[in-house]
Amino acid sequence: MTLANVLTALQTHMAAAAGAAAVGMRRPGTQTPAVVWEMTSAECVWLQRGVPGAGWQVTCEVSIYADTVAECVTEADQIVTYWNNPLSPTATLVCTGVSAAMRTESQADGSEGDERICVLTLTLQGA
Repeated sequence: MTLANVLTALQTHMAAAAGAAAVGMRRPGTQTPAVVWEMTSAECVWLQRGVPGAGWQVTCEVSIYADTVAECVTEADQIVTYWNNPLSPTATLVCTGVSAAMRTESQADGSEGDERICVLTLTLQGA
């Protein structure tokens, strides 16, 4: 399996898990709740020296922007629930770990109201 196959599978999975999720960066004017994901690292593990058929361990960071903590948690739960049993025609990815961090930020455009942000870090393995 190639890294490109892993990325294609991840795109398929995130579309199924989060609907209209953006990749890499949130666009100005995007309504909340909004989900943005990015593959942040990948490590290739050879199953046997000299034999093609590497397995990949990938880290995906998912940022969820919402007006309330409850909206953030609802979106996070939906994504984590999806990863309990994902299927892809391109590559099989299995979630082996999830961590979450929450924070509050002021609007970038200076408008009223703070945003709640939940960042999920998914550790995925593909073979």
